[in-house]
Formats: sequence, C-alpha cells, structure tokens
Amino acid sequence: MVHWFLDEEVFALIHLELEELVDKYGIDKSIIAQIMLKSKPEMLDYILHSSKEFKNERALFGSINAPFKFSKYRFQRLDRRKPKRKIRRRGYNDQGSRRLPHEVHEAKEDWSFTEKQNQIEEDRKTRKDLADLMEGFLS
Repeated sequence: MVHWFLDEEVFALIHLELEELVDKYGIDKSIIAQIMLKSKPEMLDYILHSSKEFKNERALFGSINAPFKFSKYRFQRLDRRKPKRKIRRRGYNDQGSRRLPHEVHEAKEDWSFTEKQNQIEEDRKTRKDLADLMEGFLS
C-alpha cells in the first residue's frame, strides 16, 4: 500500500518487484495483491470496503500516522549463545543411502508434463477470473 506514495523512481522499482511476487502466496492473496497493484484508487476502495475498521480515507491514513506506542511491547537484549562445536568427518555421513545407477528408478507420482501444465494454466485462469470478479464487485 505504501509504495503508491513514494517517489517515482523508487515506486517503479518496488512496483515491478511486487508484480513478480503476486503469485507466490496462493490464490486468495494473489487476487488481493492484483487488486492493490492495479491503481491507487482501486487499492483504497478495496481497503475501505473490505475493512469494517476504516470508514473513510482519513480514518485509514490516520491510523498509519498514529504515534507508535512503545508501552505495548517489551524490549530486551538477547545474549549470544555459544556456537556449536563443528563435527569434522571424512567423507559423507549418509552411510550409502543413495541408489546405485543400475537399480530401477520408478517415479513416485504418475504426473506427465502436460497434465501438470494444464493444472497450472487452470489455476492461473481461476485466479484471473476471481480477480476480475472482485474488480467488478468493487467498481
């Protein structure tokens, strides 16, 4: 949300980074991210309509500029622990868990490339349809 209010050079870089991360956290969060990244007014509409806490933009930005309450948090200094002693070994410690090349290697799952690709395309289409539905609901 904050990146819409930054300088133009910084805004462009952060916007590109955020667009790359849109599909990283699942369908429900990617729809919200797509709505928030489309434009500043759509982002404000989504936040104001989805939250019961904010009645208008003044209430939203007033909570952002509210003073930080240090009394809510307890700060303490963490002491460093002693590092673990490194165990030095020759070779590997796995005791031959790897299969030999002449053994039969069967696939754990019976997925073909086309089935997986079709599933990915179906998920993308579902995500886009839901984003369009949310955009239509907000407008």
